[in-house]
Amino acid sequence: MPSRPISSNPRTSSILRSRVILLAITISATAIFLVTIVYIVYQLWDTLFHRSRTNPFDSNSSSIPLKLQKFRYKELKSATNGFDPDHSIGKGGSATVFRGVLRDGKTVAIKRLDAAASPQAEREFQCELTILGSIRSPHIVSLLGYCIEKNKRVLVYEYMPNRSLQELLFSEGNLNSGSYTCWERRFQVIQDVARALEFLHNECDPPVIHGDIKPSNVLLDWDFRAKISDFGLSRVKGE
Repeated sequence: MPSRPISSNPRTSSILRSRVILLAITISATAIFLVTIVYIVYQLWDTLFHRSRTNPFDSNSSSIPLKLQKFRYKELKSATNGFDPDHSIGKGGSATVFRGVLRDGKTVAIKRLDAAASPQAEREFQCELTILGSIRSPHIVSLLGYCIEKNKRVLVYEYMPNRSLQELLFSEGNLNSGSYTCWERRFQVIQDVARALEFLHNECDPPVIHGDIKPSNVLLDWDFRAKISDFGLSRVKGE
């Protein structure tokens, strides 16, 4: 007996085809939507990042203290022998500090932001430039000048030959140096830091909040007198 051919229901086939088409459209639309969102987020991030890196402020802006010297990058590179690692005296999360000698023979500390520094590091650079560059005290490390060329960011400070309180107290070579860490000298350091904070809080108008006092940010001069440094997280009261 011959077999009967199986006939398909035209209505069922039409519904199935419609569902497949609808599913394909939904998947395509979702993919396009997600790609668009990713693209928009990337463009926003890229725009904000490059704007903060290349144009944090106009180098002729009134926000930069007039008494600061503007250095050329070439001059600072020469002062550190091409930013030679042998001249490095400190390393932070996004910057390296070098010992340098300017053309007039003056020894200085030169802090260069890393090429891939984050927007946060850029903000700290601006903060230090505008706040530290505007104040002078015998108990605060002096900011002498700066360099802004394209994406290069450099700050120039007075040189503190005896490094930081952190190194004096905790480095292995100084643990037994009683003449450096005697209680009289420690008390002098405490007084110097207290005077620095008193100056920032009571003599600056508006008052300045340092926001990051710690042994590594207390530097020592030739006579082991202490000065506070690193104003990247500082702010003026009322901000």
